[in-house]
Amino acid sequence: MPQFAPMFSVLIFVYLWWVFIYIFCILWWASKRSYSF
Repeated sequence: MPQFAPMFSVLIFVYLWWVFIYIFCILWWASKRSYSF
């Protein structure tokens, strides 16, 4: 199934991008509240 390879890579890219945004928001929220885990 080579025709699904680009779409699969796009889904992986979007998933990693949302994980990065999620972690960034958590770190920003933690630093804003000055709360250390």
